[in-house]
Amino acid sequence: MAKVDAMRLSNVLGIDLPRAVIRLRNERRPGESEHDACLRIIAAEGPGAATAEMRRAVR
Repeated sequence: MAKVDAMRLSNVLGIDLPRAVIRLRNERRPGESEHDACLRIIAAEGPGAATAEMRRAVR
């Protein structure tokens, strides 16, 4: 599933595939799966992340 997660990260963030693979390896937290890391990174930096950030600031 790692390649699927890297491909998804690549597509959502607009980075190349090798960079997405390396990023998943480097940013995984202890005990976290690559899939969970992928979802966490997308939630933090993907499309809509700025919108969510603005919503938090407005509250």
